[in-house]
Amino acid sequence: MKMKFYVKICIPAFFVLSCAQQPNNADYLKVHQKALLADIHNDAIYTTSVSRGIDISARNEVGDTDLDRLKDGGVGLQVFVLFCDGEYGPGTAFSFANRMADSLDSVVARNPDKVAYAHRADDVERITSSGKIAALMAVEGGHMIEDRLDYLDSLYRRGMKYLTLTWNNSTTWATSAADETDPERELSHKGLTRFGEEVVKRLNELGVMIDLSHAGEQTFYDVLRVSSKPVMATHSNCYALAPHPRNLKDEQIKAIKENGGLIGVNFYSGFIDPDYNRRKDSLLAYHQSVYDSLLAKHEGNAMHAARELISGLPKAQQDGIRPPLSMMIDHIDHIVELIGVDHVAIGSDFDGAESFVGEMDDVSSFPKLTKALLERGYSEADVLKILGGNFMRVFRANQSASLALPASIQSSAREANYEKYGANTVSSVTDYLVQVEQNPEQALVDLRTYLPGAQFEVVYATNNNFMRRPVYTQEAAYLRLPAAKALQAVQAELKQKGYGLKIWDAYRPYGVTVAFYEEVLDSTFVASPYTGSRHNRGCAVDLTLVDLSTGKELPMPTGFDDFVPEAHVDYAGLPEAVIANRELLKGTMTKHGFDTYPDEWWHYDFNGWEKFPLMDLTFEELEETR
Repeated sequence: MKMKFYVKICIPAFFVLSCAQQPNNADYLKVHQKALLADIHNDAIYTTSVSRGIDISARNEVGDTDLDRLKDGGVGLQVFVLFCDGEYGPGTAFSFANRMADSLDSVVARNPDKVAYAHRADDVERITSSGKIAALMAVEGGHMIEDRLDYLDSLYRRGMKYLTLTWNNSTTWATSAADETDPERELSHKGLTRFGEEVVKRLNELGVMIDLSHAGEQTFYDVLRVSSKPVMATHSNCYALAPHPRNLKDEQIKAIKENGGLIGVNFYSGFIDPDYNRRKDSLLAYHQSVYDSLLAKHEGNAMHAARELISGLPKAQQDGIRPPLSMMIDHIDHIVELIGVDHVAIGSDFDGAESFVGEMDDVSSFPKLTKALLERGYSEADVLKILGGNFMRVFRANQSASLALPASIQSSAREANYEKYGANTVSSVTDYLVQVEQNPEQALVDLRTYLPGAQFEVVYATNNNFMRRPVYTQEAAYLRLPAAKALQAVQAELKQKGYGLKIWDAYRPYGVTVAFYEEVLDSTFVASPYTGSRHNRGCAVDLTLVDLSTGKELPMPTGFDDFVPEAHVDYAGLPEAVIANRELLKGTMTKHGFDTYPDEWWHYDFNGWEKFPLMDLTFEELEETR
């Protein structure tokens, strides 16, 4: 009896560890370092970068987030949300979303040693294994598409990986939890309209995840009826433990399991402890005059005013209104008891509220969460699921069999392009395979197979290109067989000198060249679709040199796609070492059958490119031929 009583107190039925197995510091840090820690909701871009003009690249004392503190916290994947409230509407919300996307793009572009965009699930492991943070972009508030599917598509092209359908304000096509539960609010409808259903279907088609945090119950169930992909509530907790309209009722939690989705547990004190608001209001009332002045400073924004007031208090007073971390673990327990451990994730909401649960001071605090989960009795395997594994499952599930918009750029309206520009292209897999059978040199081959040890950073699969969005669906690099063999010889010669290759681009589907031209309308910088590009023939490669001893790029005249005079292949006004590096690349490439392109030191055409036709096969179609 005594033993049974001990077990009942220390070990809830769904846990496997005993109290005698509580982790020590080394244990929990080892588990934390092993985890892919994915925080799927963070508001720093709006709250810190855009609203305050503070650079999150560098360590600072403002806000909850910067890249250095993310590294301290062991964060492997961070979803940065683009947020604006209901004051932004038609004519302003979409442009503000793009302003925030510009801010995030700038952070990523200026910190290539710290962070990189993950455009697909497979990118995450590659990025994190190199010691960088994998960044995802999301949009919080469906009002930012301004009731236009083309704006939704545009945000997808900017990198949007999930869309929170509503914030506290309803859209014309989906109602929010705040509005659905407000007895004084008169709504013209509840849930999704027909256009709202189109939005859900388009998100499914694109592989963009759907976030139901903030959504009203009717919207919630309408989405589950329409969606063919797993959904998320990225930053919500349990209504049964903290009855707030933003939290999920037990039946909603069970419905998410049936859908295959997940719930990201929110760190905000008010969604964890039902008594928090009473303590907070008492504190603000005690400092009423200061609070009033801060409200004026922040133009009536109560959250920003409360956050500034609370953060300026002594730590003991701040902690006095915060619930303990154990209460947040109670919410995780409740979800696990209802639907199992496979549907829980972490959506901190850092930089999105005035107070967070005890011990979670900022993004550097995540190891304490790992420790608390282990101490509560979760196994290492379950902790790894909660910290990131479950999110990766949903990320992959949404991208599987999705029609990514860049793929449609490559493959849709092909006939219209050919008729418009008169280009003669190979756009049928069958026609391509017939050509290869007749002449094996026509084969487009994967450079990763032919260039073992080379680095690949295919920039058009990222935002780091002149289009400022991904235009490839894969980080793919193909060349015609003779060109690939010639590049093998280049690699072998350079290796003897201690150098290697980094590939930026190779084969480019003709449809992408059309998209480039129609956006830029200047054949000085992009190939004309009337003639096509040598990239379209699988006979051009963009590349640079790396030092094999360090893995770093050699200094070159410019970066990739810098359309400046210094990029010219013979520009003289450069440091001697830079010219020497450029000439080493040029000499080795031309020796093995490639020719330079005058305006771009990084671009080389394979001699004899005229023998190869323009191609408009997508990377997915090429994969099918391998």
